[in-house]
Amino acid sequence: MQGLSIANLEALGSEGSLKLDNMNIDTTNIEMRDGDDISLENTNLLSGLVAVEDSDLSVRNGTLCNVEIQQDNGDIRMHNVALDSGKVDVSDGDVNIAESTVTNGYSLTTSDGDNLLTNVKAGGFDVTSSDGDNHVLVKLMKAAGSIVVQRRM
Repeated sequence: MQGLSIANLEALGSEGSLKLDNMNIDTTNIEMRDGDDISLENTNLLSGLVAVEDSDLSVRNGTLCNVEIQQDNGDIRMHNVALDSGKVDVSDGDVNIAESTVTNGYSLTTSDGDNLLTNVKAGGFDVTSSDGDNHVLVKLMKAAGSIVVQRRM
């Protein structure tokens, strides 16, 4: 799908891929299983759920506001994404977030995987891994906000 502004999107599927490009969506319910990559490019999601199982999720150049991501057995890559008041829960997968911003708090929790944050400007970011490593790489600059990084044993 490309170049649409819509109020509601529901995408349920298995054994396939999904690509959303240049879209603005008010409410989202995406549930994909056993497929190829799920890709969100130049897309703004203003609320909802993205549940992915046995697939990777890629988000580039967009906004996720009040969006919950549930990932089981796959990796998440985000680049140049505005994250606002949402959360990511990952079971068995790595998370790589680069060149992105966090406002109004954001939560990232992995139960088996590594988290890599590179040049993320944060206004309240909670990162937790129960079985994996957390890496935070940032440029030295003045910035308001905080990043809380934990590893649960």
